[in-house]
Amino acid sequence: MSAASAPFPWHDPDALNQLFAPHGFSLNLTEHRFAFTAASPRDYLDRDSASHPVAIAGRRILEQHGTADATYRQLLAILDAANEDPTGFRVTSRYITAAACRGDGCR
Repeated sequence: MSAASAPFPWHDPDALNQLFAPHGFSLNLTEHRFAFTAASPRDYLDRDSASHPVAIAGRRILEQHGTADATYRQLLAILDAANEDPTGFRVTSRYITAAACRGDGCR
């Protein structure tokens, strides 16, 4: 049995260039930021848990295994630690968009 390979690092400019350059592409990379906000970390977690499809499906499985409450507490601790706003809740996520172009397309 072979180990699963690591996911491709789509966020790494060098890895993207190694992937696209041999095929005649140049890259235009743009960094963006998206802030997740709420009144508090608990408010964010409760809101997301109630509406996000993965959270809903995951909660059912966690409840079957008796680990839903412990997982909730762990998630809340992670959000508390990552919180950027002492009067509410804010976590900023960084992401990169990459345009692969040939010729003058990336100018």
